[in-house]
Amino acid sequence: MKRTEAQCLTLFPKILFVQIMMITVLARTGAINRVIHSIKIKKVMSKTNQNSLTKYYSGKFGKDFVLRNKNGMSTLAKLPKPTSVPPSVKQTDVRAIFRLAVNFAKRSVADPVLSAYYLSNPGKGNSVYRLALMDYLKPPVIEKIKTDAYTGVIGGKITIIAVDDFQVVNVNVSIKAANGTLIEEGPCVADATDTVWNYTTTVVVPDTTGMIITAEAFDKPGGSGKNSITL
Repeated sequence: MKRTEAQCLTLFPKILFVQIMMITVLARTGAINRVIHSIKIKKVMSKTNQNSLTKYYSGKFGKDFVLRNKNGMSTLAKLPKPTSVPPSVKQTDVRAIFRLAVNFAKRSVADPVLSAYYLSNPGKGNSVYRLALMDYLKPPVIEKIKTDAYTGVIGGKITIIAVDDFQVVNVNVSIKAANGTLIEEGPCVADATDTVWNYTTTVVVPDTTGMIITAEAFDKPGGSGKNSITL
């Protein structure tokens, strides 16, 4: 007798629970190691193409296993073992950044304006939470600073090429003398897209040799990317 998808979804948690309990017993008694050795595999892991059952479930099952859905595959694997080794400085920094990203993602879900912003990005196809998290973790990049139209006169143009996985919302430029003294600074104006930004100079500089031009781009979460050139 064929079952409907709704009936299968109802039965799946029970079936999965039984399977997990069997694997758990084997894992805790050590029998699973003999089974693994006999079939010559290295990890306790079960994979299947996502279907109408497994695609709806993910997360930890009991204290031994976790179900993950990624790239069209459902994977049942053993939970990673906790470690007593203290995290490195780099690991601590990464965790702190990730916590901030999670907070921003949660705030984006609760904020109608931010939610609409992320959902308006075409071709992304993910939840507001995931999109905001990705945006926070990947700041914009200054790809190029073009000074072909700048000779030190008022009204000269400096062009900035800035990119972001979502959108560059602001770009600032600063111009300093060779000794580091600030000559001028200010915001750029976006061209036809949010990738090309132009800054118009307001101060006369008789000799531009050794001048340092710095551009800094910002995205929606407030992340920034900076680059400098020396003339």
